[in-house]
Amino acid sequence: MKRGNLCIVAGLAAGLLAAQPALAGVTTTTYALADGSTNYVDTYTVAGGFAGSEGSASVGPQVSTITFNDWGYSGPGGRTAKDWAAINGFGEVGQVQHVVTLRPDYKTPDAAYDIKRDLFNNPVYTNANMDGSANFFHWGYTSPGYDRPTTQAQIDAYRAKDYTSSAKVGSQFNNMQIDLDGDYHVAKADMNFGYYNTFSYVDATGVNLPQDVATNISFQPYAASDAIGWCGSVLADHPATTTEAIAGQLKFDFAFDVYLFGNFSSVNIAPEFEMRSYGTLAVDVWSGAEHQTFTSDAVVNNTNPDNTDRWDVDPNFANLVSFHGAGVLPDGVWLSADSVDQFGNIKMNTDGTHHEFTIVAAGTPGAVWHHNAFGGYAWILRADGIRLLDYYNESVYGPAPSSAVPAPTSMLLVGAGLAGLCGLRRRRENR
Repeated sequence: MKRGNLCIVAGLAAGLLAAQPALAGVTTTTYALADGSTNYVDTYTVAGGFAGSEGSASVGPQVSTITFNDWGYSGPGGRTAKDWAAINGFGEVGQVQHVVTLRPDYKTPDAAYDIKRDLFNNPVYTNANMDGSANFFHWGYTSPGYDRPTTQAQIDAYRAKDYTSSAKVGSQFNNMQIDLDGDYHVAKADMNFGYYNTFSYVDATGVNLPQDVATNISFQPYAASDAIGWCGSVLADHPATTTEAIAGQLKFDFAFDVYLFGNFSSVNIAPEFEMRSYGTLAVDVWSGAEHQTFTSDAVVNNTNPDNTDRWDVDPNFANLVSFHGAGVLPDGVWLSADSVDQFGNIKMNTDGTHHEFTIVAAGTPGAVWHHNAFGGYAWILRADGIRLLDYYNESVYGPAPSSAVPAPTSMLLVGAGLAGLCGLRRRRENR
């Protein structure tokens, strides 16, 4: 789709729409902008359990926010960035796909950032390209990703979940189910994150040589709940052959085990993490006297990140996407009594790969308070990826028209199905 298909009106914000409830301790305010997009501003409060989010004695009172601009997109049924409930419940499955993260191509159009070496804040890696990487406090970590496939055989292998041709290991989102209304469901067991222990420094100005930096702190993220959301690929002409600019979103609880110099240190839990493959994020958060500011832009699937017009599709980038999410770690969360052992430690899952727990509301009988060691720290998590279609309901969508299958390109042989975390169309004023 071209940018011209969206009614663009130059000017300032059209005004405040509404304030709505969100995660405990977070107030979301929604502003409609004159260009047809909407800003969702999450404000974090001390009273809500974000003790470091309003400055300190040295800097005075501050306001901590994370702002998401939706670029004027909405999902099936007109759902917006803060609409998570399924339409008529999760129904008949229309599509199933999987997404794997890829090594960054350093094309995502995010601002460069001065990254401090974690833990000691020295040295500083100036003007770092943050594509496919995470900001966490003033530090940086590159998201694990598989090698980018360059042949049809590699794509076919990735579609079959065979990643042995890759020298690197990435994250996997498997068995991602989309019903006919565009509702999303992904089981937590089907979300498997790679291990974050490297920052791949690429100087956006080209002055300093690239280098892979082994980090002092490393992270093993994992999902702590099933994911919900919506996916607008149901709006495409056909799920197996679309070349439209499409995207979408998921929400789930997640956690990460922290390791210092390779030794386990702590569990940090982030409820209601929101991950999207569209829009712009801007973090403006205080952790005591430390000011954390960073931004990110998704790259909608099937589009060229080098193009200033983010809506133009490009066959050289078919099936590729960059997605992102942001948040602030609360001081802690309440867990069910059976989440901890006799010593008060969170229990491990049966295969010993990560901790297993249930988040509960304050006041739940027997609930145990879990303190986050990094409470007040903000992050943006970015990843490049490819989505591969595993199944579509042919009785609903019909067979894939062979004439519409994209031709191979010089960068990536197309044939892996839809690209992106999920799909959606741009919001239309007459919807």
